[in-house]
Amino acid sequence: MPSELHVPNDCDLYEAISNIDEYGTIYLSNGIYSLSGDLTICKPLNIQGEECDQPAIIETSVNSSIVIETYGLVSMTHIRVVDVFVLPSIPITVNNGKLDLYRCLITSRNKGTENNFLYNMCGILLLNDSVIEMKLCRISNQLNGIRLCNNAKASITKCIISDNSASGIYSKDTSTINVNSSKIQNNGSTGVIDSSESSTVLIDCNISGNVRNGIAIYSQNAMIKKCFIVSNRRYGIAIIDSLNSEIIENEVNLNYQDGILIQGKSSPLLSDNKCESNREAGIVYIREATGTAERNLCRKNKYGIHVMNSASPDLIGNVCESNQLNGILFTDESGGSAIGNICIDNTEDIISITKNALPIIID
Repeated sequence: MPSELHVPNDCDLYEAISNIDEYGTIYLSNGIYSLSGDLTICKPLNIQGEECDQPAIIETSVNSSIVIETYGLVSMTHIRVVDVFVLPSIPITVNNGKLDLYRCLITSRNKGTENNFLYNMCGILLLNDSVIEMKLCRISNQLNGIRLCNNAKASITKCIISDNSASGIYSKDTSTINVNSSKIQNNGSTGVIDSSESSTVLIDCNISGNVRNGIAIYSQNAMIKKCFIVSNRRYGIAIIDSLNSEIIENEVNLNYQDGILIQGKSSPLLSDNKCESNREAGIVYIREATGTAERNLCRKNKYGIHVMNSASPDLIGNVCESNQLNGILFTDESGGSAIGNICIDNTEDIISITKNALPIIID
């Protein structure tokens, strides 16, 4: 079998993949390659567009997607994958396989709307022990951008995941995802959902303009660091029943509700974040949430930090300034501690404690 094949768009792509040697390279010319059925790749190979400025287009549909099923590496470079079905489908599925994407676009002509029937639809679906590495790619106009299940792993660098009807990234089960220097914007639900027992690391990302939350964390081991999380229509970051997450050096601004929500049996570390101009609190703890918030700047919110219900966090060395009402507010039967915080230029009390709240306050 040859190690290289040049395949014009009027030739059979299925035959080319059958005839190429393992680890060989298939070069696609500028043009459209329409799939008539699933394009299943069961051996390691490279698929590369010959023209960088005009990538080759592979058209998928409901019964004709790209399926990767090999432990060897499949790589795609300078390729556009376009779903042309009238409803969202899954253009790329990786099942127990390895896929590298470089400068690729995954998109759809018909995005559809979010509903339960189509909830599993996404641009890229990773199943079982699949591994994907993406760099300088874009996923847009899908229902969900990328969805990870079982023990899948994803590394995403300098990518754009935007304008999908539901979530940008949805990670569940024991999946692992690392996202660096990427934009997750304007998705119709939450930008990033980290659920179940998954592990998510987001560093130096822009997560903005999503219709629900910027990030929703349900797992135990998320790390969010140096991200710009702005103008999401609910919470910038929602941490729900997550014990060990670390939220460090982020800017969480201009979100339509609270900047950072900590809810339920959560006990995260919030350190050196800036929460500014959120409509409600910069940081809010509710229900039985605990954890530590240290050296955060909360300014120009309705409340700097609000602790409510039976929450009992430790607030240490935070600066709460120029908030519309209280710098720090303890309500309901909340507790915890406030140690060495600076509250200045807030409209109401510096630190306010309602009747049944019992925090420890140390200046």
